[in-house]
Amino acid sequence: IRELLQIDRPEASFAVREAETDGLGVTHLRLTQTHAGVPVYGAEMVAHVIDGEVSLLNGRYQTVADDLETQP
Repeated sequence: IRELLQIDRPEASFAVREAETDGLGVTHLRLTQTHAGVPVYGAEMVAHVIDGEVSLLNGRYQTVADDLETQP
């Protein structure tokens, strides 16, 4: 995911909201994008994982500046 989305620290930018494995053994991870712990509106992705490798990634994410304030 890091290379595909050009995000330095995807583990800090996404939170797993749900995980399920289907009858074919494919694990589907539903991810919510966050910035400083705050969910990014409308930014959700699904990673389809086979044998520990992401085989398909779909959804939406936003580029967020590192210095974006989360407090009004």
